[in-house]
Amino acid sequence: MTTPRRILFLCSSDYGQANVILATAHAVLATGSSVELHIASENRMEPQVQDTVRLADKMLPEAAPYQIHFHGIDGISQFQAMSRPETGIMQSWELPLPNFSNASQFMKRFSYGAMPWEPPEVVEIYTQVVKIIKEVNPDLTVVDPLYVPALTAAYNLKLKWTVLAPNTIKDFAVPLQPYAAALWKYPVIGSALPYPIPWYLIPMNAALLIRLVYTMLTDTRMKTATKLLRKSTGDEKLELITLAELGVVKPPPPGVRLLLGMSEDLDYPFSVLPAHVTPCGPIVRPAKKLANVDSELDKWLSKGPTVYINLGTQLAVKPDEALEITLALRDLLDTAEKSDVDDLRKLQILWKMKRKPTENETDQSASSWSGPWKAVRDTLEKEIEADRVRITSWVEADPCSILQSGHIICSVHHGGANSHHEAIVAGVPQVLVPGWIDCYDFGNRVELNGVGVWASKKAAPRWERVELGNALKEVLISERAAQFRDKAKEIAMRHPEHAGRDKAATLILDILDSK
Repeated sequence: MTTPRRILFLCSSDYGQANVILATAHAVLATGSSVELHIASENRMEPQVQDTVRLADKMLPEAAPYQIHFHGIDGISQFQAMSRPETGIMQSWELPLPNFSNASQFMKRFSYGAMPWEPPEVVEIYTQVVKIIKEVNPDLTVVDPLYVPALTAAYNLKLKWTVLAPNTIKDFAVPLQPYAAALWKYPVIGSALPYPIPWYLIPMNAALLIRLVYTMLTDTRMKTATKLLRKSTGDEKLELITLAELGVVKPPPPGVRLLLGMSEDLDYPFSVLPAHVTPCGPIVRPAKKLANVDSELDKWLSKGPTVYINLGTQLAVKPDEALEITLALRDLLDTAEKSDVDDLRKLQILWKMKRKPTENETDQSASSWSGPWKAVRDTLEKEIEADRVRITSWVEADPCSILQSGHIICSVHHGGANSHHEAIVAGVPQVLVPGWIDCYDFGNRVELNGVGVWASKKAAPRWERVELGNALKEVLISERAAQFRDKAKEIAMRHPEHAGRDKAATLILDILDSK
């Protein structure tokens, strides 16, 4: 029997980054190719890898002859590192937008997003990554674009490597657009500016972009990391590789391809596409049928059309923020009750809510509605008692299983790439309350593509009752509701649930075969 070739995936364990890796690994197994897959990440990712293996065993019993081997890395993830108070990133995200002064605070800290680990941590993780590479001896290495130690190792060890990213085309295409379009046409990441950019906001956009580039070019932490890596490895020519060196600020390494979980028809319009970038379409993980995962939830959803609220794995809400959402839902439900459409009068809410406990709470359990959380429950008490509204901290089923159940008529989310893509492939209209960085761009995209509404333009980075309530009613009850539904279904027809990961898997195998 021929010895299988080895593919090594290197990624951070954060859900947004790991998802495309796990989805594509499943798709590679589904091809039945003679390959052995290895995934290296922080230790906390091992359960997700094991879940992927179990799912493959059930869904691909004949096409998955090889297991996925996990290699643990000691250290914290990209998002964990970026979230530390000393980076100032999270504090800058809390500032109201759009606002030049507030957005500038994030631009000044953008280098922490590109490389959030401290220089000694980069060396520690890099050393472990190199050890894993030598142990696995991969025929191809696939790297997460935010995992700086892995990018640096793949480049400096002269591996055959490629990048697999949840990123959008915009991240890499904007610098190549003619007529300095980066300054006036496309909103700067993290700015919360609309698209198209009104003429009077162009100076703000241009100034923010210049501030961001200046931050990246003058960052001393990256220079320190490079110096420490050179000392540790003895390689005086070693170069640190970050997202900036993949075509965002500087030209990408020759020959490296970037496979993106995005499609041209879902992104901003561009005159020029980077030659090293290949859009694969939305990449989502395969999901079991909801009835096979949580039959009780599937039965409950079937009672009426349901609004599904999930603000992602990272965004925790305070009591006052949760109250604004419940007040918006109160307005939606009251309006739906007066509708001539029978289904709207049966409207249900499923809200997976991650709480941010207050300092004075004596009971911080997710089921407690005492203290500052009491008003949240009281606002929807009638519907909660009637089991038309469920607010829970945990749902066993994956978002894809829920969205593809056929019972969800609107997905309310934070504008993360995975949440956007999961709703797109399910053909579900979207209401977005973007929380940070690139999430604002997805607010623009859903409106540009006619599949939803950005519901927090005035209240970013959070939301408020009237604006959110009006957005929900526009998507679900207004004269435009049918247009949102039809457009969402039309786009879903162009992007089947499996298509993105299948294309990424095919391209990875093609790169593996190439010389």
